Amino acid sequence: LAERGEQEADELGQRLRTWIRVLDERGVAALFEAVSLNQRLQERLLGQVGGERLLTDLRHIAQTLYEAALQGQLGLTTLSAWLRRRREEAERDNVVERSRRLDSDAAAVQILTVHTSKGLEFPVVLVPYAWNHWPGKEPTTAVFHDEKGARVRDVGGRGSPDWNAHVLEHKREETDVELRLTYVAVTRAQSHLVLWWAPTGNTPTSPLHRLLLHNDPATVAPTTIKVPKDAVAGAAFDAIAAGSNGGLAVESIATRPAGTWSQPAVTQNALAAAVLARTLDLGWRRTSYSALTAAAHDAPRLGSESEVSQKDDESDLADLPSLDPVAGPDDVLRGVTSHWDSLAGGARFGTLVHSVLELLDHPTTDDVVRDAVATQVARSGPAVDIDVLTDALLTALATPMGDVVDGAALRDIKGSDRLPELDFELPLAGGDSPTAARVMLADLVPLWREHCPTGPLAPYADALANLEPTPLRGYLSGSIDAVFRVAGLDTPRYVIADYKTNWLGRYDEPLTAWSYRPEALADAMIEAHYPLQALLYNVALHRYLRWRQPGYDPDVHLSGVLYLFLRGMSGPGVTCADGSAPGVFSWRPSAGLVTAASDLLAGKA
Repeated sequence: LAERGEQEADELGQRLRTWIRVLDERGVAALFEAVSLNQRLQERLLGQVGGERLLTDLRHIAQTLYEAALQGQLGLTTLSAWLRRRREEAERDNVVERSRRLDSDAAAVQILTVHTSKGLEFPVVLVPYAWNHWPGKEPTTAVFHDEKGARVRDVGGRGSPDWNAHVLEHKREETDVELRLTYVAVTRAQSHLVLWWAPTGNTPTSPLHRLLLHNDPATVAPTTIKVPKDAVAGAAFDAIAAGSNGGLAVESIATRPAGTWSQPAVTQNALAAAVLARTLDLGWRRTSYSALTAAAHDAPRLGSESEVSQKDDESDLADLPSLDPVAGPDDVLRGVTSHWDSLAGGARFGTLVHSVLELLDHPTTDDVVRDAVATQVARSGPAVDIDVLTDALLTALATPMGDVVDGAALRDIKGSDRLPELDFELPLAGGDSPTAARVMLADLVPLWREHCPTGPLAPYADALANLEPTPLRGYLSGSIDAVFRVAGLDTPRYVIADYKTNWLGRYDEPLTAWSYRPEALADAMIEAHYPLQALLYNVALHRYLRWRQPGYDPDVHLSGVLYLFLRGMSGPGVTCADGSAPGVFSWRPSAGLVTAASDLLAGKA
């Protein structure tokens, strides 16, 4: 309603007024049908898994409410109170009315007339009465088709011209209709058909009898065929079965002795406690980037972000980096105070910022950002100054993110080119069917040294080697903050974005853009083991694009990662000496590193 505006609210109001009139004048059942038709209830529910069950339950409740309103002359308010009371009594009330109805009769035995079965099919069909047709007495009027095909009725009665012939034609057409209906009945079966035949006074004109004992398939069976003796009929039926190549079988029904059921003897089984006779596979686990680096983050200088629902960006800031007294090319950034300087950190604050960024459908306006901040602060906290956080986010959203996205800022990325919160769960060394390969986290170290011999993240190989030697078997789960699509639909490139709210400065001095210069970001990345996170995210995106991107080529489509340290992003016009924006760390791992890491995690040599 908030998105659609006043017109939608007016339409809803009119719809509710119409429905209340239907309820007052025609009752709950009519209301349910009106709502179902207007809101496409049946179509929407049956399009869901388990929708047939839910639709049956809703109809059951609507019918029960209708009966209660009818019996007790209940109005809307009283009927609502009645429904609440029935819900409260649910645990101790076992009346038949509460028994759940079958959501489908597809698996039930269905008894249908031949007329209503036309066009349907069933796995098993039983036709018990095709042998029985009473020709009836002479009709008072005869209905038949004349030589021109017109349907006529002779009302002359006995003694009128051609009366006897018309009666015979009337009976012939009636028996032929029964023959056609029997054809419908016996062709409903998909797998198994059972027919009964019996020698009675009604058998000579019965459709099944005419089908079985008429030997000329080129002509219609005569209206009446005399019933032979049982032995002759049995021989005729056996001959038909013999020519069916096993498709038909004849079984004579004879008197069977009555059986008496007796309860079998009850045997007492000796009970014993079950024994776990196998060894538990303690190496198989469901893990994540946070779990793999948990030991390293017990006492880090910089906080890291966990892969759980709450974003823990600043878990421990006890040991802070000191300011470099040596003058450098980026000293001018010391005079650029961060818009986030007055905003405290913590896990709840990191979660708040992430949830706001997830909601924004870029490109967006200042008012939309402010509304999103106010909504999330009201919903989950923590208590922060909404105006200050809004201004800080607007500054970060306007900061150019570099060549990896063709110089675009966050607010320039269209919603159609942004996939937020991409959850993944990757099988490690076979997943549920582990391979014989033994894969360890340390096996990534030689890959890193081979594919990242130079660059700001080259030293990470040593930090990676110091992590605990964790086995990689089972599943790896995680969630990528966002994936951006760059350069359109023809030759798209995909960039991973991860938002960070880490405080990289000192608490005893104002936070400035200098704390988020390229060297500081590289140190922060390595110290928090974010390069490992970036590599795992690239493997997840690599496997995702193999399924979803036509003509996928990792050299073309994988365009790297952006680690956006929001507190350092200071808007357009604020740049580092190398031309990058403070707070924006971009890295493009080689396609060879990503594919080799993917193969390694899968348990391949």
